[in-house]
Amino acid sequence: MNVHFPEAELKSATQAQTLTLIANYFLLEPQRVGMGCRLVEDLGADSLEILEITHALNDLFGIELPEDELSSVRTAGDLCRLVDKFF
Repeated sequence: MNVHFPEAELKSATQAQTLTLIANYFLLEPQRVGMGCRLVEDLGADSLEILEITHALNDLFGIELPEDELSSVRTAGDLCRLVDKFF
C-alpha cells in the first residue's frame, strides 16, 4: 500500500502505520487522518473505540501500551508518540 501523508511532522514508519490503522478503523481515507486529528472531536471516538484501537496497535507492533497512559491521548499524534515510546 502506498500512502501519502502530507504533514511535515510525520517522522517514522510507525507513525504512518498508526495513522493508517486509525483511518481504517473509522473507514476513512488514510490521508484524512493526520497527527493533529482529534480522536473524540474529529473522529467521534469514544473510550471503548480508543481502547480497541490501542489493542490493535499492541497486536500490530507487538507491544503493550499501558492503559493508564491513554487518559492523556487526545490526538492521533498522541497515539503515534505513545507507540514510538514503547516500540
